[in-house]
Amino acid sequence: TCTGMHPQQLPRVLQPKPQPLRRSLLVHQVLEASLQHTKKGCQAALMEQGAKSVSAYVTHGVLSGSAVERIEKSVLKEIVIADTIAPDSNAAKSKAVRVLSVAHVIGEAIRRIANDESISKMFD
Repeated sequence: TCTGMHPQQLPRVLQPKPQPLRRSLLVHQVLEASLQHTKKGCQAALMEQGAKSVSAYVTHGVLSGSAVERIEKSVLKEIVIADTIAPDSNAAKSKAVRVLSVAHVIGEAIRRIANDESISKMFD
């Protein structure tokens, strides 16, 4: 886990047992352009622990400035973001960034609200 502590800093009882890692996923609600140090630490820690690849899934990808360049230079295989914030042209062109549309989910929620139907049932 990426708690901000290296696994060796955890008490012996809490230290994870060595297991072969395959593909690791980081899930975040918002990824800021700076690619925060904690996320960098998680990426590096997962690779050090033997992950074959690390991908990040982010609801709101705030990819401004040099964020795309940093992603392309990082250990991330890819970053998958929702189009809740329009990606700039650099992000759209990058092979390291995949953008998923949420238009159908928002459209369905609007339809349900207009018809006085449950939105929570969309996620059952």
